[in-house]
Amino acid sequence: MTSLRNLAGRMAMAVGLARITATRTDRATERRTLTAQIRMPETGEVRDDTPVLTIYGLASRPRPGADALVVFLGGNRGAGVVVATDDGRFGLPLEEGEVGLVTHEGTKVHLKLGGEIAVQAATRVTIDTPELVVTGRIKANGDIESGAMIKAATDVTIGSRSFNVHRHNENGHGGGTTSEPIG
Repeated sequence: MTSLRNLAGRMAMAVGLARITATRTDRATERRTLTAQIRMPETGEVRDDTPVLTIYGLASRPRPGADALVVFLGGNRGAGVVVATDDGRFGLPLEEGEVGLVTHEGTKVHLKLGGEIAVQAATRVTIDTPELVVTGRIKANGDIESGAMIKAATDVTIGSRSFNVHRHNENGHGGGTTSEPIG
């Protein structure tokens, strides 16, 4: 009976729900650790520098106040790792089967049912790639700001037409042919 109680005690020590109080990233390794207040008010247990295991290809750094699931290997409270985090303060409403990324500032990437991807950014979306290929239509609900121009390192092509050397008949004032784009 004693060994059964010992086993039950070790199992109870193997998992803990915690509140994150601080996070750190080692800039040399990009490894993330956090400080977690284990939700056992009678002990007030705090675990510093607890490593965070994440799914390959995804990276996050939860904010203080988020929840964490800490697994203690073999029930050893000195060998904990965070295996999941959640923060209900910054959610994204999802339909069953949808996936999303969201920050506390409201930036969102939402993979919706039906094949739609919705991106919401407060200031800018930057795409850093040698080539961007769009196989469908492009729609813009807005206009280029006054005085702004499109600049390309090599070429902007729509269909088979280059818009870096594009000329057309002038339909406005003056007639004749337009000059090549500036920039």
